[in-house]
Formats: sequence, C-alpha cells, structure tokens
Amino acid sequence: MKLFLLRHGIAENQNPLYFPEDSKRPLTEKGKKEVRKVAQKMRDLEFKIDLILSSPFVRAKQTAEIAAEMYKKSPLEFSEHLACGGSAGALMKELKTRYQKRENILIVGHEPYLSNLASVLISGKPIANIDLKKAGLIVLKVDEELRLGPCATLKLFISPKYFLQIG
Repeated sequence: MKLFLLRHGIAENQNPLYFPEDSKRPLTEKGKKEVRKVAQKMRDLEFKIDLILSSPFVRAKQTAEIAAEMYKKSPLEFSEHLACGGSAGALMKELKTRYQKRENILIVGHEPYLSNLASVLISGKPIANIDLKKAGLIVLKVDEELRLGPCATLKLFISPKYFLQIG
C-alpha cells in the first residue's frame, strides 16, 4: 500500500469577521491554481490513486475535489479523523477496516497532523521535524501491515515549488 499525504493548498487567512469557524476557510485563487498544478503533475507522472480521503474542512475538501478532477475514477470520501484535532489511531483503524483493499490512497489534510502521521509511520514517534508546505506531498510505502507505528518507508517528500519543476 502507498499513502500519498497532500496538505491542502493556500487558504484564506483566519478572520473572525469572514470565517468565524476555522473549518470554513476556503482556498485562495492562488491556492486552487497551485493544487491543480500539483494534482496534474501527479497524474502526468502516473501516480496511481484509487481512493481520495479528505478532511471535511473546506480548504481540504476543495483540495481533494481538485485532485478528484484529475483522478475521475477514484472515489472521494471524507473522514472526521483527518480534521484538525483528529485521531491518527482512529484514522489507522478506519483505513484498515474500510479501505484495506485500496493500494494507493491520497490523504488530504492539515499540518501538523500530516507530518506527525508521516513521522509515526516511519519512525514510530511524532517527533521528526517535517515541514510540509501547503500543497506539499509526502509519499509513504507501507512495508508491512498498516498500523500506528513504524511500518512505512519514505519514498518522496517534496514542496510544490520543486515538484512542479520535475520534467
């Protein structure tokens, strides 16, 4: 199994006047364009995706919907466990019970959740100093059974700036 961890794109700044709830902040136009380019590059490089699983927060949902435009055959689903403050343990249980037959899962979410998740799956501890940029991508290959602990190898960690330069 491969896990593709994609951070949402650039979102509107927190502003209690316009977005009283953090979960409602949308992507900016620049964020949408950058995510579209990253998703297009993923498809162009023939990254296989057979499920898109996203946080229900608006900015992550929009990011996932843009990715789904590139991967039309991949179902798009949402998990409360990917919301800010979600439980990585509950996410692992959900992945193992509901999606165990999926081989290539694109997970769209937030920081520091995604970098902590990657750290735990690689090293067993959420302490790696990983700085996942907005619209940045981490690819993990699960070496053994998926669990909340060391079970994966880092295959790719890249910011959108450099990812888009790949020919």
